[in-house]
Amino acid sequence: MDLKTKDNDLLIDKSTLDLESENDLLTAITHEIIEHFDMQPADDIDFPEIYSNQRKGMNSDDSLDLLYRKQDAERILKTYSEINPESIDVKVNGKQLDVKFRLLSGANGGFSV
Repeated sequence: MDLKTKDNDLLIDKSTLDLESENDLLTAITHEIIEHFDMQPADDIDFPEIYSNQRKGMNSDDSLDLLYRKQDAERILKTYSEINPESIDVKVNGKQLDVKFRLLSGANGGFSV
């Protein structure tokens, strides 16, 4: 479950006075992927199968680190059963990665990290 935000603030569901859930699958998946990319180094012990190595090479100028980040991003995206694996497109853009994908429902998503 992903929580709905606006300007990085959590939203309250007025009917229940509880935190509002994100109902848009594309937004929820995108937030989850970005969260995976931002995992702390110690998380590899708790979540070894989904642990992302994005932080290791995040500010590196080394082209091998960028290639490793690209391959790691593709691996993480392929763990999502909601994403069409053939639609995954990760490109290196300077020190950033441009990530694009399509859900099985046909919705297109993407972001830069």
